[in-house]
Amino acid sequence: MATRCAVNTRSTAPPPPSEPAKAEAQGSLAATCIRALLDRAGLPRHRQSAHIAGLLSLSYHQAHRRMTGIAPWSLEELQTVATHHGETLVDLFGEQKSADYETALLIAGPLRVTCRLWPGQPLSQHRPGDLIAIKGGSEWVVMVAGDTPTPQACTVRRLIIEPKPDRPRRFAILDDDIDVARSLAAGLVELGFEATAFATEAQLDAALQFDSFDAYVIDWVLPNGTAEALVTKLRSQSATCPIALLTGKAGSKEVDEKDLVAAIEQHGLLFLQKPMTASIAASQFSAAFANR
Repeated sequence: MATRCAVNTRSTAPPPPSEPAKAEAQGSLAATCIRALLDRAGLPRHRQSAHIAGLLSLSYHQAHRRMTGIAPWSLEELQTVATHHGETLVDLFGEQKSADYETALLIAGPLRVTCRLWPGQPLSQHRPGDLIAIKGGSEWVVMVAGDTPTPQACTVRRLIIEPKPDRPRRFAILDDDIDVARSLAAGLVELGFEATAFATEAQLDAALQFDSFDAYVIDWVLPNGTAEALVTKLRSQSATCPIALLTGKAGSKEVDEKDLVAAIEQHGLLFLQKPMTASIAASQFSAAFANR
């Protein structure tokens, strides 16, 4: 007798996701939104887990699991992080639907402020005083139009300026010995600051077109002379920004100490002697920031 086998040819719907899979998906979405929020707040990626740990009183391991989407977020935790950075839960998750903004630099006189920009249509012409957006390379700049027409300017559809309470102080370090500049920058980064090293005045000038810094360390002896003109320019942009002159040649024939002292007194500068450790520099700058 032949044996009959019954075959079920009906399609079977895939089983619903398990509860752990649902939790993982929700945790991943929350982690993506939180990471985007911290990016908007200017917090470096390598410091975000530690920031969340401190904010939510978690261990670093627990915070890292949330930031990587492995562990779920509670509603209270999301609310705490959003509120701390001046956003609502609607802002937090709504950014996933409005990610067409650009990070831009708002320039108004000596003021440099990072902002979120929604650029509009290109302008064939504009009037003096109009707020315009310009793209230079990969960077956007928002500024008030002057009397001279600005080519390739766009309208500003929307602009959001957000406070960054946890943003670390940013240093620009200029030394024609790039190894010295990089070493000091690396030491300041280890201490929780942000720092960028420059080897030439031209490099620093180019960066200042689209960026801003909270403090400067400037080598007094540059290839084309002293840093007097550069310091005068920086001080004209900000009367209170801490600026330190750095040199290892004080007392030598290469440095006129009268000029050095005159610059320090005229512009209210700090003085750092090479070789300089980052901890000593940070101590002097911290006092300068407190006295502003």
